[in-house]
Amino acid sequence: MGRRIYGVKARTLGTDKVEAVRKHIDRPHQKQERRPRPPSGPPLPNPHQRASYKQPTLVNLANSLHITGDHMGRYYWVHSAPADAELDDPQRECARAHHCTNARIETENGRPVRRGAWTPRGICDTCATHLQRALHQLPDLWARLHDELGNKTPHHGPRVTVGKAEPPVPINLAVDALLRQAVHILASWAERVAATARLNTEPGRRIHHTTVGTACRILAAHVSTLLALPEEPMLRTMPLHQAATLPPGTTGLVHPAAEYADVILPLDGTQAGVELLELHHRIRRMLGETRPPARHLPTPCRCCGHRLLFETHDADGQWDGAHCRNCRAEYTLADYWVLVQETAQAVAAQQPHLATR
Repeated sequence: MGRRIYGVKARTLGTDKVEAVRKHIDRPHQKQERRPRPPSGPPLPNPHQRASYKQPTLVNLANSLHITGDHMGRYYWVHSAPADAELDDPQRECARAHHCTNARIETENGRPVRRGAWTPRGICDTCATHLQRALHQLPDLWARLHDELGNKTPHHGPRVTVGKAEPPVPINLAVDALLRQAVHILASWAERVAATARLNTEPGRRIHHTTVGTACRILAAHVSTLLALPEEPMLRTMPLHQAATLPPGTTGLVHPAAEYADVILPLDGTQAGVELLELHHRIRRMLGETRPPARHLPTPCRCCGHRLLFETHDADGQWDGAHCRNCRAEYTLADYWVLVQETAQAVAAQQPHLATR
């Protein structure tokens, strides 16, 4: 049968041929010089190449290297293509939409609108980096939220005291619900990532900071695997008013007395990134680290006439004026009350039967 020498099989070639093959393989490796590639156009023909070999063309290279071109025959990389080029690789908006970290501003009906950044994936690279940073922060945020379990005073807003017949609950129910939901969300995604990456570590489902820490370590170390997860059914808990907006045919279990429902939703990696970033924001908001949402003011703007005035707040979170989201006009608190009086007088002049103060 012959002998094998470094993968070469010697048959009836004789000893001389075997020694020649051995010397050829054992000789020092000589680095071959690469031919300079032409800047554009098809590759130059090789006269020493066999006729049966099909040399790749620029079109084949474009398909393998994800190069795109236009009707003029010019080829670009996806990220360096001009605005008027027809891209073969379709781009999509970031799944976080107006919450995108790298959002673009467009004008729609004369008003600026936030849109998600263009990306070939579910979420853009900036949001993916933000997701990894949020996963490193979540264990500490969860532990701080757990310390607020017995604190029933909200971090922002007026303090309201309401008399009740039943005895008070010794813990903050909103904090307790968010703590449990955070453990469930983090552990469920960590289990899927561990199964896909064939890891031996699983976080478990115990409501404890060690569960959150283990889950966040798994997810932060495998963000790419997390975002590439296919769609699979997963269990989620939501209030009844949110469950009522789900499409017909959604499987779940309703708990009317507790006013929540357990539903089965098909979720993939893109929705994992959106859900985890939303969880990070919800915890920070409950801890009082985010600004309260601006309240809409019904008075029309003096400059453009649109009813798009929203409150502005100072460094202490107190209302100090208004801002128009259409024409970007700014009002101090005194200017806004003058605007309210002007609007009331204009309405009274148009409709005299209405009484004014």
